[in-house]
Amino acid sequence: MFQLTKKVFLFNIILSVLLLCLYLSAKSVAKFDLNSNTKTIILGHSHSECSLNDSLLSNTKNLSQSGESYFYTYIKTKAIVDQNPQIENVIIEFSNNQICKEMDNWIWDDKHLSYRLPMYNIFMTFDETFLLFKNNPKSFIMCVKKCVRTCMEYLISSNNLSKIGGYMKLSHKMTSSEKMNQIQISSSQDYSETNILYLEKIIKKCSSKNICVYFIRSPLHKNYPKEQNEFKFQTLLKTKFSNVRFIDGTQITLEDNNFADLEHLNQFGATNFTKWFHIEFQKINTQRKKPFVTLKK
Repeated sequence: MFQLTKKVFLFNIILSVLLLCLYLSAKSVAKFDLNSNTKTIILGHSHSECSLNDSLLSNTKNLSQSGESYFYTYIKTKAIVDQNPQIENVIIEFSNNQICKEMDNWIWDDKHLSYRLPMYNIFMTFDETFLLFKNNPKSFIMCVKKCVRTCMEYLISSNNLSKIGGYMKLSHKMTSSEKMNQIQISSSQDYSETNILYLEKIIKKCSSKNICVYFIRSPLHKNYPKEQNEFKFQTLLKTKFSNVRFIDGTQITLEDNNFADLEHLNQFGATNFTKWFHIEFQKINTQRKKPFVTLKK
């Protein structure tokens, strides 16, 4: 019995060492390399993923991804700006649903944790990893096998930029029936302190790199319910993010055929909004010496 216990213990030690070596090796080679001409990146969830067509903008890469909370955006931002010193601007989707208390679920519920933890675990600090484990230990443990597999993928592939986001072109045009859809939005004035904390961390990280940060709020269809937390949204802008330039796309009017649904632009809407964004971005950058985003010819 003693000999069996000894062998099991030794096996676990060897396995742990091998997993640690795999983790450290993947961490040392994982790359999110951008084109050297890329000066501006766009981050956020599905709103900016569908609304800003980076193929129309020079020196710009849209790295937004559906269902992404600021916690994972922060992990991604750290890796990208550390590996790409040429970045000068970071544009972040800042919309009403991103401050909701429900955004906590986007950080550590089963669905989001099981998808994003394997992707970003090698870029996380102990505190960031422990936050996920503390709030959902069962799902965290279930992800270990996925994390090992992803580490091996990072070792095989030299650049993994395609995994972490990009512009999503939607061709669908919203139908009349879809325009009348009833969307339930939270009426709570509580907000996700964790999500906002990591938005602040993104800004602090960018500031340490002398990178300018901008907020963008993508357009919503006029039938989209009025956000009940607009007061809290504006309060956060004024109190926590008063130094961040805010470009509010909800102030423009787009025709119905520009929308795929009540909260996402299709490819036609994205083209129109990207052109509008370009003009607004130029306006607030005319006094800067650094080059700003221009439309491609």
